[in-house]
Amino acid sequence: MKSRKLSTANNTGAMADVAFLLLIFFMVVTTFNKDYKLATSLPPYSEKSIAAPIAKDRILSISLNGSNELMIEENNKVTDPTDDIFRGLKPMINRDIKPIILIKMHPDTDYQAYIEVLAHIKQAKENLRLYLSQQLLKRDYHELEIRDKQMIENKLQIAISEQETKVS
Repeated sequence: MKSRKLSTANNTGAMADVAFLLLIFFMVVTTFNKDYKLATSLPPYSEKSIAAPIAKDRILSISLNGSNELMIEENNKVTDPTDDIFRGLKPMINRDIKPIILIKMHPDTDYQAYIEVLAHIKQAKENLRLYLSQQLLKRDYHELEIRDKQMIENKLQIAISEQETKVS
């Protein structure tokens, strides 16, 4: 009887199949984080500086400390930032004052906290649109014609300025 010799060569075809299946599996189940973009429009470049001081009744001050705690107009107890910003801007809009929102940030403030403040400002501005459309035109903002929407947008020219607070 002949004895069978065992082959010392490995069959790599099965290993390649397993590697290919693992590659497909990880490609299918892996999700990638989406890049979230913040749509902002920058003002046009100007070399002119502001000649006159800005009146205090035009400024709504928002402060973020190093612990990402929010203060609006030196009010430490902010429960609903969107509503507090709305209530701070509403008298200025009613008096036809073009408000300036001054965001003061501590150097240790997280970027996420800053983005959340901008989201609150955006929502407060949307609430002001709805408020003005009801007050001035007695209709919902989304039902207005283009020229009426433009009139409301002209009343809602809100500037946002950023300032880093000094650390002592």
